[in-house]
Amino acid sequence: MVESVANVFLQSLDDLLVEEIEHLVGASDEAEQAKKDLRNIHSLLMKADSSRHDSPTLKDHITQLKNLASKAENVLETSYAVKAAFNQEADHMEKLQRYICVLRELYSVDKVRRDTRDIISGLSYLTNSLVMELGRETEASSLSTAMSLDHPFVGMEKDIELLLSMIKDESTRQRVVKISGMSGLGKTSLARRIYNHADLHSYVRAWVCIHRDFQPRAVLAEILKQLDPNSYGHDSKEVDYLVRQIYKFVEKRKSLVVIDDIWKNDGWEIMREAFPINCNVFLITCSESVGSEECDHLYKLGVMTEDEGWELLKRIALPQDFGSAETLENIGREIVVKCGLLPLAISVIGGILLHKKGDILAEWKKVNMNLNRVEGVEEYKRVKHVLELSYDALPYYLKPCFLYLACFPEHEEIKTDRLYLMWMAEGFISHHDKGPNETLRDVAERYLAELATRHMVQVQKGDSPLHKFDSCQLHELMLELCSSKVEEEKLFKHIDTTSTIFNLISRVRSFMPLSKGGLSFQRIGSEDRTIGSEQTLHSSRILKFTGDKLPSKVGKLILLRYLSLMDSGVRELPKFVCNMPYLQTLELRAWGAVLRLPNVLWKMKRLKHLFLPRDIQVIKVEKPRLGWLEVTEREKLRLDGLDELETLQQIDSKTVRVKDILKLNSLKEVFATVHDMDSLSAIIQQKSISSLHLVVNHCDLSSDVLKNTLMCPSLVSLELYTCKVVGAGFPCYEEGMAENVVDLNIRYCKVEGDLMLELGKFPRLQSLWLQGREVGRMDPR
Repeated sequence: MVESVANVFLQSLDDLLVEEIEHLVGASDEAEQAKKDLRNIHSLLMKADSSRHDSPTLKDHITQLKNLASKAENVLETSYAVKAAFNQEADHMEKLQRYICVLRELYSVDKVRRDTRDIISGLSYLTNSLVMELGRETEASSLSTAMSLDHPFVGMEKDIELLLSMIKDESTRQRVVKISGMSGLGKTSLARRIYNHADLHSYVRAWVCIHRDFQPRAVLAEILKQLDPNSYGHDSKEVDYLVRQIYKFVEKRKSLVVIDDIWKNDGWEIMREAFPINCNVFLITCSESVGSEECDHLYKLGVMTEDEGWELLKRIALPQDFGSAETLENIGREIVVKCGLLPLAISVIGGILLHKKGDILAEWKKVNMNLNRVEGVEEYKRVKHVLELSYDALPYYLKPCFLYLACFPEHEEIKTDRLYLMWMAEGFISHHDKGPNETLRDVAERYLAELATRHMVQVQKGDSPLHKFDSCQLHELMLELCSSKVEEEKLFKHIDTTSTIFNLISRVRSFMPLSKGGLSFQRIGSEDRTIGSEQTLHSSRILKFTGDKLPSKVGKLILLRYLSLMDSGVRELPKFVCNMPYLQTLELRAWGAVLRLPNVLWKMKRLKHLFLPRDIQVIKVEKPRLGWLEVTEREKLRLDGLDELETLQQIDSKTVRVKDILKLNSLKEVFATVHDMDSLSAIIQQKSISSLHLVVNHCDLSSDVLKNTLMCPSLVSLELYTCKVVGAGFPCYEEGMAENVVDLNIRYCKVEGDLMLELGKFPRLQSLWLQGREVGRMDPR
């Protein structure tokens, strides 16, 4: 079978062949042939993977691909170094020294071209070899997006009705419910159905997962944050304070708190004081002892009946238009019995069967035969084998995406927007899977959707047109499988950065030390030896910096795709960042004070995702006769050169040239604060944007301007702060208005008209916040 990292090698070659080849070899026909060979190799590997083809020669071909990818990386690094040397600024003495080195640089240029042509020849040879072994390639089929992501739910409908009625019965005084049972029975799925039920949307709710190393302060702070999103600054508070605040907040409110995967009674003993008797609390646990004294209702889940198992398998494995399943029923019932009648195992096998092609009955028989090996073994080993079958059935391009999830701590809800960017930076997302008008982010979302339809990951749906999913996570048994496969396939490795062994590592693709609080990258600094040598990280794709000053050696990480200053103490961004040629994601939301930015970001031609902090000071950079001089003036950040930019977050019209957005035709998602009508107009005129989050501050808005804003189809959230709506008042609702708006916040505004009558017609509005004394008819005076 095709190795899971083959896609990574293809992406490294893409970087060379798609971006640089015409510049390096100067022949468009050679460039086009090389790109065609790369597409053919991708299609042939897809064909080999779908047919489960395995042979020593195929492994040799993957090794050749790896060697070509490594050579491509070296060419890119050398090419960049040569271009940087030719383009660097210099005084007269430096120019004299430069002329002495011209012959050496010309030799380097010639070597880059020779190496590039060697890579082109190698690709041609590899393509022909794969064709001889596998036959002529076929066009790679696109991923299906029509499969339902609404996971079927069988066998607990009465339980849901009973638990819902109990929650809504305000006469009930004791409300602690414990859902217990072994892993894989659907405890979390049952609780999630209730938590997301439409009847409870008016309740304040919180859902937390408990790690084995229970940290009460972090858990209680998270509960308070979810219950009261407007509260902040609680992370440093003591446990007693948090308990009192939660109790006070939910005491007179309808509430539901779910505590998932709690293992020890000690944790519950600490938390239970935070919940008054009117608060509904669900404890999800595998332990019989947790909450046994305080529990008012116990739901101990068991395995499914055979009928329920067969019904679940049908709903997952067969398309809705399949017709009669009678010919599959006998073999299907055998499969669910071999799965131990466990919902998780049945769901995973259903995900495998759903993606089978050709003769359905024959494919079901093959899967059933593979399950024969688990008959008679204990339940845990049986489930483990089923999960391993689901991994083996993954296409090769999905395997690294799945394994990458082992980077994240157990139970963490992984934010998909960050995950997609990291997958792209690692090279897991193939350019060849892009459809018309699609971005790599769209492909990443499709990859996650396919993992979800295979029941390999659990996803939470998003509320934005651009974001199908908000977060994802792994079931604990799936995480166990994921971690074991990571060790087996050596995709990445957990390393003790304090050991001398780490400093001997020559090439690290991504530096990703983990902390208990989540995925974090170690501090880098000239005084910090945990980073190892410059050679250690020179091939890195991802780096999150948590120090106070970005060292100059970071600027030499030519292949870096993802640079984050999130939670760092950086106060000024060095100019060398704009010279990093392949940077895709720049996360500048540093912790604390104002971030000083040189006005050079517009030069980053390949930048696709830019995240700015709320407070920035733009540094004007002037180039005088000698050296560089920085002059700080009140100037605005330029954006007009960022032609590939897709994501732009936290821009403010006071510090950013918002009018430049009209030139950014790749832009998809924008978070913006505007203080003037020209900036507002520029943003809503950009038709490429598909997800707009907008704050309008201190503006006098005519009724027509507000109407045009609400008619913007990309608008997802809108906040009006200290604005005055002049003229005819709040516009009357008409078809197409606020068609995608889910959040609306109107604070301290003067608005005439029957606001509630019009807002009640917004079709997708989920959250409404009205504050102030002059909002329409809200003020009885």
